[in-house]
Amino acid sequence: MPTPEGYWMQFYRREPGDVGIDDLPVSGTQDVDATVTRALLSYFNNSMISPEQRPHHARVVTHDRFGTVLTIMATGPTSVERVRNADGT
Repeated sequence: MPTPEGYWMQFYRREPGDVGIDDLPVSGTQDVDATVTRALLSYFNNSMISPEQRPHHARVVTHDRFGTVLTIMATGPTSVERVRNADGT
């Protein structure tokens, strides 16, 4: 169970929860950008997952799951780009 300074990674195609991947904890001491990028690209490129079920987006949310810290989108097998959150960050 993550501590209050931890975060959760969520993976999805169009909206959170649409690919059936459980949220994964991220420690507040980890490099969140690098961790979520590696995780998204590993799912995005995983040939064992049907292409229709591979996530294209990932977001990092606060420990209480109410605030979004970062959202990224896979743009190719080795690249991602940052997506603006609803609050403009």
